[in-house]
Amino acid sequence: LISNNIQMILKVKKKKYEDEYKRDLKIFEKYKNKKNVVLLTRELPIYSIVCSTLGSISVPFSSTALIAEKANKPSIYYDPLENVLKDDSYSCGIKTIFGNKELSSFIGNLK
Repeated sequence: LISNNIQMILKVKKKKYEDEYKRDLKIFEKYKNKKNVVLLTRELPIYSIVCSTLGSISVPFSSTALIAEKANKPSIYYDPLENVLKDDSYSCGIKTIFGNKELSSFIGNLK
């Protein structure tokens, strides 16, 4: 995204487990000083955020992908570790991609 001059929005979601929250903090730490990256807290309403975007790249199987689809935004799940199946029933019909080539293609089509 950043190399395509597209602003990236990262939002922490409410976590049930402390280790999930710590993982998100590590991701935020990695991107906090990057140009074209906006970090948001979990208190902000996701629907209004999604409506202002070009599309959504979500972690399987977060509700953000479904919200983006409802808002008529291009939406995918991205799983670089291939932890889920491509045709997993939990995807609710939203495409799951795994590799950098597929991700780059999706991003290229956002412009």
